[in-house]
Amino acid sequence: MRLSGLAWSPDGQTLAYSLGEPGKENIIFIMAKGGTPESLGAGGSPAWSPDGARLVVERAGEGGRPELWLTGPQTVEFRLAEGGLPAWSPKGYLAFVRVNITERVLAFRPDGSPLFTVRQPQGEIRVLCLGRKGELGPASRNGQPVSGDRLLLAPDTGPGKDELNWLRRLELEGAREPRTLLLSQINNYQGLSFSQDGKTLLVARREGEAAVLVQLNLSEKLVKGGDRL
Repeated sequence: MRLSGLAWSPDGQTLAYSLGEPGKENIIFIMAKGGTPESLGAGGSPAWSPDGARLVVERAGEGGRPELWLTGPQTVEFRLAEGGLPAWSPKGYLAFVRVNITERVLAFRPDGSPLFTVRQPQGEIRVLCLGRKGELGPASRNGQPVSGDRLLLAPDTGPGKDELNWLRRLELEGAREPRTLLLSQINNYQGLSFSQDGKTLLVARREGEAAVLVQLNLSEKLVKGGDRL
């Protein structure tokens, strides 16, 4: 059995963790001090709400793509959004990573159609305001994700060394028919963590054999409709 995703509740009295076997979906458990483990169903990467009553967990969705679910003891479960690696801020914001397949056209044909295209999975960090208790209305009871998540950190979509070398090789070959370059995922995020005051988000990602830690300084502002961002 593999143990992962250990997370203490904000009051330090309850431990959430993920337990599973290789090749099978993990199960989320919570265990209070002096108590016995309680299963919350499938999932991984548990993140506690600021009040310690609920958790957001990552589950495998359609096609194996990760989804975020709101769960907890005596809590009606809600599907929140597509994504993974959740982190719940003390101010009530949920940060997570979503991977999208992007296409970038590097060269066009004389008629304006794409000639050389790059297709690549890219991770971006998004944020959803759940509040400190995660009290949602009936918006997602029909199984639809909660709307309103916003982009917090976008990937760098500029051409890199692989794309430039590919273009040079095609130029030397004299290629004039449409080509597509398939690249591996960039911004391979490993985890997110908020500071205790919720004003800083630490982002861990892997770049080749190196681990990189990025610090994002956050601030709130009022947007149309009175929501906070």
